[in-house]
Amino acid sequence: GAFQERRAKQGERERRFTKVSKQSLVSAAQKGTALHTFMSCADHKAAEHDLEGELERLVREGYLTQNQAQSIDRKAVLCYYQAGLFKRISLSSHVRREFAFQGQLGKEELESVIPNIGSHLVTVQGIADLLFEEEDGFVLVDFKTDHVANPAVLAERYEKQMRLYAKMLGKIMPKPIKEQIIYSLYQGREIVL
Repeated sequence: GAFQERRAKQGERERRFTKVSKQSLVSAAQKGTALHTFMSCADHKAAEHDLEGELERLVREGYLTQNQAQSIDRKAVLCYYQAGLFKRISLSSHVRREFAFQGQLGKEELESVIPNIGSHLVTVQGIADLLFEEEDGFVLVDFKTDHVANPAVLAERYEKQMRLYAKMLGKIMPKPIKEQIIYSLYQGREIVL
C-alpha cells in the first residue's frame, strides 16, 4: 500500500517535471529562429529604448511565443543597437526587411555555385534579411546567429550566397548594391564582404 502510493507520487512528480522541462527547453536552432524573427519583426527604434516592452508586444501580436521571447539573447540585441551598422540603418529613409526577390541567372553568375551548369538559365529566389539605402547605393545585410567564433568561417560559409544575392538585387534595384555585410549576433560584429 504505502510503497505503491509513494511510487505513484514519485511517478507523478517525474511526469510533471518532464512535462515542464520539455516545454521550457528551447534548442539552439529554435533560439536562432526566435532571434531572427525578432530581428525581422521588431520595431528597433522602440526596442532600443525598451527591449522588454517590444518583446511583450511581439508576443501579444503573435510574432513570438513566450518561450521564444524568453530565449532572446538580450546582450546580443543590445550590442547590435550600439553597432555602427544599426546607426547607419537608422539614418536610412529606405529600409526593407525580409525582401523577397527572384531572377534568372546563367552560367557566368552561377558557375561558382553550380559547377558544369552549361548554358541553362536558372530561376533563383531569395529573401534578403535587410536591405537599406544610402546616398551612393544599397547595403545588403544578412543576420547570422551561428555560434562561430572566427569571422572568417562565417564569411567563407555565406560569401557565395551574399554575392549571388547582391548580383541579383543589383539588376532590380534603382541603385547598385555597394556593400554586403554579415552581422554576427553571436560575435556582436559586422563582417564586410
